[in-house]
Amino acid sequence: MQGRSAVRILAAFAAIAALSVAAAPAQAQTKKPIAGGKLKTATANARQVANLQIASATAECPGKTKAVAGGFATTPPLVQNGPGGHYLNVYESQMIGNDQWRVSAVQYRGAFDNLTAYVYCQKRKKALSQVSNTTLLPGSNNATGFTDTQCNKGKVLSGGFATEPPTLAGGTVVNESRRVSKREWSASATRVDGVQVRTLTTYAYCAKVSKIKQRSRTVPVLGPRGSSHKATPKKCQKKSKPRAGGFTVPPLTTGLSNAAVVHESRLVGNRWIASASATGNGTNSSVTSYQYCRT
Repeated sequence: MQGRSAVRILAAFAAIAALSVAAAPAQAQTKKPIAGGKLKTATANARQVANLQIASATAECPGKTKAVAGGFATTPPLVQNGPGGHYLNVYESQMIGNDQWRVSAVQYRGAFDNLTAYVYCQKRKKALSQVSNTTLLPGSNNATGFTDTQCNKGKVLSGGFATEPPTLAGGTVVNESRRVSKREWSASATRVDGVQVRTLTTYAYCAKVSKIKQRSRTVPVLGPRGSSHKATPKKCQKKSKPRAGGFTVPPLTTGLSNAAVVHESRLVGNRWIASASATGNGTNSSVTSYQYCRT
């Protein structure tokens, strides 16, 4: 009897083991969020030497890496009509294909300002998916329009924007480009000149990734005209790193008079910074940098 009991017990264990082996493939098929990995940075530069001419730079990821975010920097502007005034107005910052980031700007005042485009890259099996939304900006001067777009699947990792290049017939200034929810990216722009029809497009770049946490910091932007002010958030939470970022300045309710205009939004070391310049001696505004952290 004891021999038969032992056989039955062994048979039971064998059956349990068989069920465990059969269940293993199903567990292996469970999809996990995509891990981060080391970021690689690439840059491209451009310089504009004539008023109302376009400067455009496209940074390309190295090797087999793919773009996950991008940023820009220009010469800090001195916004004035008289001698010495200069302002390279960034009207486009967006991903091109799956391994490039393009930044374009118009020399809205003066000449000889520098533009740098940044692309931040990782090794990924799949490129990020992209969604976009375009809205018509208000027709009156100093009026601000907003647009946002939402990922169909996954989370929004980063985003971009584009509006028409400023001309004598019309000009806009982008005030905001940032993540506003797990799946949504938003941008805003103020019409500062002319009556030409103008639009604003927001881009969101999406993927299934681990939890994204936000750090932000707001600093005052005060006169005198041409003074630059930088917002630097705290370091990311433990085990996470900055992977993308965004910025905000208040809408330009008085146009380019006594306002804050962004001239930099990019990764510096382990922080995502945003910088803005005062356009008048009486400027009393602010700039906020948003830093998006994940493993």
